[in-house]
Amino acid sequence: MSSPIDPGFPQPTSQHSGSDAERLLAALLVGRADPRHVGPALAASLVPLAVDHGVGPSLLDAVQAAQLDPAGSPWGPLVPYARLIGRRYLRARLEQARIESVLTPLGIDWVWLKGYALAHTAYPRPALRPMLDLDLLVPAERSEEAHAAIRALAYRLADAPPLFPGAERNLHHMPALWGPSGIVVELHTRLHPSEDVLPAAQFAWFRDQTTETQAANVRVRHFKPEAQLLHLCAHAILQHGEGELILQRYYDCHLVLSNSPQFDWRTLLNQAAALGWSFAMERAITQAHDYFQTRIPDHAWTALRARPRSRAARRATRLALALKRPPAASVVHKALAFAPSGLLRLYVIARLLVPSAVYMQWRYGVDARQLPLAYARRWCEFARHLRALRGRLRP
Repeated sequence: MSSPIDPGFPQPTSQHSGSDAERLLAALLVGRADPRHVGPALAASLVPLAVDHGVGPSLLDAVQAAQLDPAGSPWGPLVPYARLIGRRYLRARLEQARIESVLTPLGIDWVWLKGYALAHTAYPRPALRPMLDLDLLVPAERSEEAHAAIRALAYRLADAPPLFPGAERNLHHMPALWGPSGIVVELHTRLHPSEDVLPAAQFAWFRDQTTETQAANVRVRHFKPEAQLLHLCAHAILQHGEGELILQRYYDCHLVLSNSPQFDWRTLLNQAAALGWSFAMERAITQAHDYFQTRIPDHAWTALRARPRSRAARRATRLALALKRPPAASVVHKALAFAPSGLLRLYVIARLLVPSAVYMQWRYGVDARQLPLAYARRWCEFARHLRALRGRLRP
């Protein structure tokens, strides 16, 4: 009788038990563990875990590659989920064509980011990469024009009122737009919320690192692998933070490197050092290596660990370390950390404490007469949050 899982991976003690289950999931994705050796109960617990980590379709692909029929097995729920992701991808393809059809006549340049770009450049098939929305980068000076052009395609503002109205361009993307097909689009004006983390002068390098790929009968404009990986590392470590573990982010990094045989490490390492992102880069590829055994050349490890001592490097490293703690994953912490100026930080603090009436009515489900109680409730929530944070910080 075979072992329920590969002996190299300890069996998790409970459903969603943390690192053991996540490491087994990662091993299945890259062929270091065999789905045929996973017992039914464990397989049933890995399915929702894979969905939570954004790798459900890839897990199904690994199961089918092992000549297993998921129908009627604990792997079975992955089949309808993968079909759902496939249908969503087909809708995204249609929206790509519609969006480009209105931006091209206006002469507005664009670059597809993250999920949609990775689906066509890093994954074996585009429908294997789940994505919450379509992200594209446009010039900041033309973002409002691009936003209006997409709204003319029957897109509408997302239902949630903005918490920081009027500051969208300072917070790196315009208000999200909801399309008639259910696809959400975010127009980015830069790649990180903080001007301190990614100054305009350094951002220009990314704009010069674009190329196009033809995949699945679609042509997609995206970053070259070096710029793509650098952006992914910053997104994972300097925006979401290690305190919020999502395997998809590091699987993306693994696939970019695995599918780029001519990867230019020298260009990447030089740019990471210039930005002060060497620590963030090291943390992201360490996670990719630990979970997926991503191959990293020795000289890259050496260069990343010999971190520059510039002011930019110290600032980015402090941010990465702050976002490593779970409390730092809160909207409050990130909003304050990413605000690019002291004046905007004061605005963020004021809006966090006293949001607009429209936002409060949406957030707390109250009418105008109940607003005073809603504000009081919000301030009590903040007081509890601060007390809890103070308790966690005490030695």
